[in-house]
Amino acid sequence: MNPQKTATGPWSTSEVSLIGGRDEQQDAHAVFRSDLGTVCIVADGVGGQRGGREASQGTIAAIEKELAELKEAPVEARAFLDRLGEVAHAFVRELRSGDGMEKASSTLAVLFLTGDGLHFGTIGDTRVFALRTDGKLTHSRDDTVAQMAVERSGKTDVDLRTHPDRNKLTRSLASKEYLGLEYQSFQPDECAGFLVASDGLWEHCPDQEIIDLIRTSSATASEMLDHAARTAVKRAGEKADNTTAILVQGSAASSSAPAAEKKNEPTPTPVVHVPAPTTPAPPTDDGGLLKGFLIALNFGLIAYLVYKFLL
Repeated sequence: MNPQKTATGPWSTSEVSLIGGRDEQQDAHAVFRSDLGTVCIVADGVGGQRGGREASQGTIAAIEKELAELKEAPVEARAFLDRLGEVAHAFVRELRSGDGMEKASSTLAVLFLTGDGLHFGTIGDTRVFALRTDGKLTHSRDDTVAQMAVERSGKTDVDLRTHPDRNKLTRSLASKEYLGLEYQSFQPDECAGFLVASDGLWEHCPDQEIIDLIRTSSATASEMLDHAARTAVKRAGEKADNTTAILVQGSAASSSAPAAEKKNEPTPTPVVHVPAPTTPAPPTDDGGLLKGFLIALNFGLIAYLVYKFLL
């Protein structure tokens, strides 16, 4: 598989990455395409620690190398994504053994799109948002203390954007043991588009704005994504995090909006054409009466002549 950073194919992509209020850009991202599918990646160096930039950038490079060595299409998408995560995890663990890199770490979100299915895997709090063709928005599970707390509470309607423990990770690429990625998949016709985003964007971008962003026209997608990222940085203020995202749109993106209800218009009364009744014409005698009169007249004349002869 020869990965290429392009913007062609069945899925159009737009990318943005802002430094925010940080001194260093520790987010990294990439889009790779081939005839086997499209792979979109966002990695976020954890916590502004030393080595965060090296961890995220090295993660992208390690995955790119793995993709370049791929000789045939993956047999099973989940195993393929887990393999990419394993490669990234091995890189970060090795990086941490270097001088001054003991705190190096990164999150990872990978979106894999093929003609047979739409798949994504994550570790940490970098998210993949999926807009379904029925208009519903879903996203990957966070590896955070906040996510665990909400799951233990049994609540399903909690927005983690405001949870006090939303940034406390339970897993990352620096974890001692690699247990695979949080995985989800959809059929090719189930999703209209995706947003792969670091927490610098999604924490300050409500769900409805993400839906509108995915549905935006592909002609203005790059501009709208840049606007969304800058708005997120502005909302975060002086403590704005690095903000990175990849917007992925399919042909069904704009059509995923709920159809407008039709007005209750009166049903037109059908016009039935009924032929007017016709009065049957009186029968004609075709000269029958005249013929009878002449025959009677002839018989009368003959009778008169016979009478005169006998006299």
